[in-house]
Amino acid sequence: MLSFLQNKHVVLTLLVFGVAVATASNIFILHVETLVLLCFILFLIFAYVLLKDLITSSFNDRALLIEKEFNDSYSLKEQTLVLLAEHHAKQVSLLSEINGVLSFTKAELGKVIQTRQAALRARLVTELRNKLSLALKKEEAFFQYIQESTNNIVMNSILESLEGPDGVNLKNQCFDEGIKLIEQVK
Repeated sequence: MLSFLQNKHVVLTLLVFGVAVATASNIFILHVETLVLLCFILFLIFAYVLLKDLITSSFNDRALLIEKEFNDSYSLKEQTLVLLAEHHAKQVSLLSEINGVLSFTKAELGKVIQTRQAALRARLVTELRNKLSLALKKEEAFFQYIQESTNNIVMNSILESLEGPDGVNLKNQCFDEGIKLIEQVK
């Protein structure tokens, strides 16, 4: 029956019309202060009814904007954390690869150094043998030269003594000693 009263604007219009009729005929309002108070209350009711949706939508828009900013900030923070995690994983991977390459390089350098040292030792041994054999040959040649020189000097000395005035006696003495040695050996 009063279904038309469900519309808020109709109720407000009837309320304003009722106040206007009541003030015009001095039925309800007797003082000016009461009229001002009634108008102020009606103003507040109209402001609430008319601006309620506008203020609510403004607050909702602002809330949506803040929510969007929070979501953007959260997604940016999430992306930053993902990037930091990826960067950390790459850094750890890079460090492990560097350590692997370093240990491989150390091992290879150790092998190269051992090979070089073995080759150097072999070369030094070969050169030392060659030099020692050359020194031995020179020493043998030197001893042979000294032996020949000594033999020549002794022979020349013996020949000079045999050709000298005591040479005949010396020959006889050598001959006698040689015969005694031969007899002892028999």
